[in-house]
Amino acid sequence: MKRSLIKFKIFDNYPFLIHKVFDKYIGNIDFRFDKRGIVLKNRQKIAKILKINLKNIYEMDQVHGSNIKIIDKSLLQIIKDNQINDSDGLITNLRNIFLLVKVADCFPVLYFDPKKKVVAICHVGWRGAKEKIFVKVLQKMVTNFNSDLSDILIAVGPGIRACCYKHKNLVQQQDNLWQPFIKKGKEGLISIDIPGFILKNLKKAGIRQKNIEISDICTCCSGNFFSHFRSLKTGEPEKRFAAIIGINNEKN
Repeated sequence: MKRSLIKFKIFDNYPFLIHKVFDKYIGNIDFRFDKRGIVLKNRQKIAKILKINLKNIYEMDQVHGSNIKIIDKSLLQIIKDNQINDSDGLITNLRNIFLLVKVADCFPVLYFDPKKKVVAICHVGWRGAKEKIFVKVLQKMVTNFNSDLSDILIAVGPGIRACCYKHKNLVQQQDNLWQPFIKKGKEGLISIDIPGFILKNLKKAGIRQKNIEISDICTCCSGNFFSHFRSLKTGEPEKRFAAIIGINNEKN
C-alpha cells in the first residue's frame, strides 16, 4: 500500500514545527461521514504519528466562508469540543496547539512565521479562493502578531487541480481576475486552476516565490486521497483527510 504522508521542505529547518498532510489510509477524520468512535480512532492515529496529544488538536467547522479566528488563551477557555465555529481559518502563537483542516478536493494552506513563532491554517475551496481567505490570513498575521510578509512561509497541500476541476459553468467566469486561470476544453467543459490563482495572489500580497511551496498532487486523480468530486462520479463514500500544523515546545 503506497503512502502519501506529506511534509513540506519549506518547513524542514524548524524541528519544533509539527506539520503533515495525511493520506486516506489513516482513515476518515470528519465526524459527518463516520461513526464518532471510528473518527476518534483515526484521529488518535494522527496524534500518535505526530507524537502530540489528541486533546491539543483544534479545528474549524469549515462553512466555506472567509472568517478567520485567532486562538489565544481567552478563546481556549470557551471552546467546546476543540471546534471553533463559523470559521475557515485559524491562527495561533500558542505552543502545543495544533490546527487541523479537513479536506477532500479543497486546498489546505499552512503558514509559519519563524520569527514571530506564529502558525496558521485555512480551508480553501472555490468560495474561499474567490474571497481570498488565504490573503486575509496574512493580513491578520501582520495586524495581530506584527508578522513581516518577507518572513512568512506558506505550503499549499493537495487539492483538485485543473486536470479534473471541469464544469459546464463556473461562477468565476464572470470575474476578470480569474480569466488567466480558466480554460475552455472539450465538450464545452471549463477547467479552473485554483492553485495558480492562490500562488499569483500570494505573490501579489507580498509573499516571495521562494517562501511558497505547492503540492502538485491532484486529489481527484490520486487514489491516495479522498476526493469529493471523484465520489460524485464513482459513488465511493464521502470522507475527509487531514492537514495539521502547530508549534511544539521549542528546543532551540
